[in-house]
Amino acid sequence: MHSKHIDFVALGGSLFITFVVLGLFYSYILIQKDNEFDLITKDLTASIENRLVNYEQVLYAGQGLFISSDQVTSNEWKSFVQNQKVEQRFTGVQVVGYSHKIGNSENLNKHIEEMLITYPNYSVRPSGERAEYHSIIYIEPVNARNLQAFGYDMFTESVRRAALETARDTGTVTISGKVTLVQEIGNDVQPGFLMFLPVYKNTQTHESIEEKSESLQGFVYCAFRAYDLFNSMLPDFPQAEAHNMRIKVYDNEKSDENLLYDSKKGLADNDEPKSTQLEFGHRKWVLEFSRPPTFNNFETIVMVAIPAIGVSMSTFVFIAIRSNQRHMDRITKLNEDLVKSEKLSAIGQLASRLAHDIRNPLSVIKNTVEIAKNNKALDEKTVSQLDRIDRAASKINYQISDTLDFVRTTQLQIKENSIKQILSLVVDRIDKPSTVTINLPESDHTIKCDAEKLEVAIANLITNSIQAMDGDGTINIRVNDQDKFYTLEIEDSGPGISENILPKIFEPLFTTKPKGTGLGLATVKNIVEQHNGSIYVKNNPTIFTIHLPK
Repeated sequence: MHSKHIDFVALGGSLFITFVVLGLFYSYILIQKDNEFDLITKDLTASIENRLVNYEQVLYAGQGLFISSDQVTSNEWKSFVQNQKVEQRFTGVQVVGYSHKIGNSENLNKHIEEMLITYPNYSVRPSGERAEYHSIIYIEPVNARNLQAFGYDMFTESVRRAALETARDTGTVTISGKVTLVQEIGNDVQPGFLMFLPVYKNTQTHESIEEKSESLQGFVYCAFRAYDLFNSMLPDFPQAEAHNMRIKVYDNEKSDENLLYDSKKGLADNDEPKSTQLEFGHRKWVLEFSRPPTFNNFETIVMVAIPAIGVSMSTFVFIAIRSNQRHMDRITKLNEDLVKSEKLSAIGQLASRLAHDIRNPLSVIKNTVEIAKNNKALDEKTVSQLDRIDRAASKINYQISDTLDFVRTTQLQIKENSIKQILSLVVDRIDKPSTVTINLPESDHTIKCDAEKLEVAIANLITNSIQAMDGDGTINIRVNDQDKFYTLEIEDSGPGISENILPKIFEPLFTTKPKGTGLGLATVKNIVEQHNGSIYVKNNPTIFTIHLPK
């Protein structure tokens, strides 16, 4: 029955589709940005780890210097650091130094006497009695800030001591927790950390933990001011700058007191940061990355264009359908038989008019896309988006042609064809779930028909059966020779068709499916009748039967 409000339904449906497409495109952009963000964060994490590996190599080189010498002097240490070109090659390092294990209080007095010969103001800090003394005796580069560390016993501070003991017991590079360096003498106080590597006496073995503690000579180490270090890395991360990313580094776990670095210190946090962990030198860092939600020019244009085009086309469809309704209202005044005979003509008028008017803007869209794609300055992602628009326009054009195929009666191309081959082609081409089984006939028959049209009819019937079974069940297809005609039966294991709608299922526009057009079974009936055949359906089980003359 004709609806008086089909124009509003079409308008609402068109607008719904428009904003569904907009929502899908928006979701797609977010997914793409999320994937892109994941790749950038992985690259940044790997870059930070690679930088730490470089600093580690400096310490191993320093350790090698002590291993290859009976005694390393301050001048030799200075030459080593200068030859390494630490300040140029390894930016971000505050100091490269050596902390010497002095021993007990007797060793301390002897050590101080020896150091006072060269350094008149030398002392081991902090003062006080303890079982074992250590002192930083070599530092490079020498400047007012770094001299604050000269003579400092790092074992007297708990965070440094924990890292030093781990390095001593494992013989590997160890990073300390968050500390304030003794070099912090100005107003710009930054969080810091240190990287240690033990040096053992060449004359003693150091296999066990006890032997390592006994043979320990000292530690080569690097000290870092966290903001100086990570700010020196940022030029190596152009992706972070391009995406206005915020980088935070936390020591061990995320908390305000453990914050080592914030690339946008003092600014409000961005939404939904991504966190990852970096474990290096027996220490865990939590890296947090975030960025403000932004869209590039192309994405912005598309998100504006989709609703603009969709609303325009919806308005056009509304006007076209409403105009056509005036003609349909006159037809409804005729009797039921006349309505049935004229319905197909009305659909044809509407489809042809819509096809003509819709294909014009589709042609404009496709031509515009082709012109845009010829712009060699476009990046790969933009070209990919233009390809998607082109494919979507082609799909709409195909659907228009499919609708016109229903309303146009073309001359049959009758030839002798293998029914088994036709069925096999149909089954291969349709979208069949793995949970559906289709049993084809074993025997073959040669029938006179238009193979392409018969394939369309059979495909519609099989698809209808799959939908009726909700994508799970069995379809049996049988072909029988009945003297003057062939019988093709398609039986499914679905729940059957309601008796009250059984007489209406072949009527154009009649459908019980929310997304159906009501043209599928009507198309089947038209094709069968063009072949001078007939079709009917029965329940329990549901069987569609086609009679085709020989």
